[in-house]
Amino acid sequence: MLFLFSELTAASEETCLLQTGTQKAFKRSEKSAAMTVAADVSSLNQTVDQQASPITRQTLFLTGGTCDQVNTYDECVNFAAAIGAPSLRRRRKSPSIGTSRRRKSPTGCYQYLKTSAKNDRKVYYASGQGKCTSRRTCICKPNGLTFHSSGYSLTACRRSGSSLIHMTSLASCNAIAKALGAPGLKAFVSTNRRAPSGCFQYYSKNRKNTKNNLKVYYGMNPDKRLGTFKQDENGYSVRCTPRRKCLCHA
Repeated sequence: MLFLFSELTAASEETCLLQTGTQKAFKRSEKSAAMTVAADVSSLNQTVDQQASPITRQTLFLTGGTCDQVNTYDECVNFAAAIGAPSLRRRRKSPSIGTSRRRKSPTGCYQYLKTSAKNDRKVYYASGQGKCTSRRTCICKPNGLTFHSSGYSLTACRRSGSSLIHMTSLASCNAIAKALGAPGLKAFVSTNRRAPSGCFQYYSKNRKNTKNNLKVYYGMNPDKRLGTFKQDENGYSVRCTPRRKCLCHA
C-alpha cells in the first residue's frame, strides 16, 4: 500500500509539472504574440505610404475657391456619415444629405456652418455656381479616399479602380483620421478579431454610445495564441461591414 501511494504521488507530481510547463509555454507564446504586435506597430509608426498622396484637413475641407475634384452624391453621403453630420430627417438613424440648386451654393458636396441656424453642420449636395466659404465649407474629393462596407479590404479597394490600394501604413491611417476630424485625431490600433485588416472607421449602432463612434482604427487582427496573423488567400481575414467601413486610398 505504501509503494502504491508513493507511485500515485509521483504521478500526480509529474502531471502538475506537465501542466505547469504547458501553462508557462502558453504564457510565453502570448508574450511573444504581444511583442510581435508591438514590434509591428512600432515599424508601422515609422512607415509612410510612398504610393499614397497625403490627405490633410486643408485639402479635404475648402473654405475658399472651388474643389479641383467634386464628390458624387453617394460619396457625399459617405462623408456626411464619416464626419458625424446631423441627418436632415429627424427620424432617420443614418445621416441623410440635402440638395441645393441655389446659385450661391458651391458645386458638389458642402457642409453648412452657422451656429444659430437649424441646418448648422448639415451636409448638402449642390449644383450652384458659388465658391467655397467658411459658412459653406466644401468637402472636396480627396486623392482616391473611398469607403467600403463589404468585401475583403484589399479586394474591395481594388474594385474601386486600378490605381487604388488598401491603406498599408499606420502613418497614412493617422493622416486620414486627422483630416476627417475623427475622435482622438489619430488611428487606434485594433486587435479585435472582428476588425478588418488595415484602416477602417467604426460606426456605432447606438447613437448614444459616443465612446467609439466614428473613431478610425488600424486593424491588425493577430492570432494571440500563435503570435501570427490570420490571413486568407488575399492576405486579409475579415470583411468590411457597414459598422466597420474600410478606408481605401490611392
